[in-house]
Amino acid sequence: MPRFAASLPEEEPSDPAREGTCAAWVAEMVLIGQVNRAADMIDLSHENGWLVDTEMAYHVQGYVDRLRSRGGRVIAEQFVRLNEMIGGTPDAVAVVDETGTLYGDDLKYGFSPVDPYRNTQVAIYLAAVLATLNTPINKIVIGIYQPRSMHPQGIHRTWETTPEELLSFVEWIKARGNECQDPNSIATPGTHCEYCPAAGSCVALTQSVYKAFSVLTETRQMQLTGPQLARELDFINQVEKMLKARKNAIEAETTERMKGGDYVPGYGLEPRLGPRKFSASPGEIAVATGINPYSEPKLCTPAELERRGANKEVVQRMSTRPHIQPKLTRLGDNHYTRLFEGK
Repeated sequence: MPRFAASLPEEEPSDPAREGTCAAWVAEMVLIGQVNRAADMIDLSHENGWLVDTEMAYHVQGYVDRLRSRGGRVIAEQFVRLNEMIGGTPDAVAVVDETGTLYGDDLKYGFSPVDPYRNTQVAIYLAAVLATLNTPINKIVIGIYQPRSMHPQGIHRTWETTPEELLSFVEWIKARGNECQDPNSIATPGTHCEYCPAAGSCVALTQSVYKAFSVLTETRQMQLTGPQLARELDFINQVEKMLKARKNAIEAETTERMKGGDYVPGYGLEPRLGPRKFSASPGEIAVATGINPYSEPKLCTPAELERRGANKEVVQRMSTRPHIQPKLTRLGDNHYTRLFEGK
């Protein structure tokens, strides 16, 4: 819930979140014309440390090509606000004047399938954009482009609706947002917990997960009918998302507590290094290697400079690998053996 989340310290983004942010950045750079194509950004690093690789460039270029194939004015990564409590930054919004269609597409780089139908996130974006337009809009199309997710409807899934239906749905979202701010509101666990930053401190979610475990560990067996299979799948999918929310939140809190010096029995933090970065100035790099270190729109990576023919030992001396978020690791039995032996 927003009231719970507001009191929590900001968490370090997870690796999937950093990767998704990097993919969105590549798409933005192409859509706003900073680079001609996604491949121009291979081996560049986002400010969060994630490196653009060939696979990411390939998938993002497919997303960009799909958006441009429709024509219209494409607006990328511009913050919009629905009201004083609700806002966000859509990946891409386009208006096609000839058909009076407003498109909103969200690039999802993860593997868990996302449904465009009544998609709360994109609906909020499009309602906010709709309020600022002077162009008559006849149709709304919400799209989810998810190149790495297996789905029977393909990697680009859409939901077509009318402006009236969209605004009606968004009014429902606004009402739920107001209810969340009510001091007397209660937590209601469900699939919506999956990305909640307060999942680690939510007692309601914790108890729901433990109760679900008692259902899943029932020892009796039975042959399920078709309707029972459907209900079982719905139950398991919901529990899976709730469990994932709880797991991610507890792992994040454990990591931060251990970084602050707390002791958590049986767990340790495994150091990790990010991609190489230059520790010298562009001028020093050019003098030492005889190669221009720039790869528009920014300084290239050490790996890219080596591919251009720079001496690897020279590049090694002028670069470093920064530490990134450590990985929480379950320690093996040997850890306890050493503790018993006083080592």
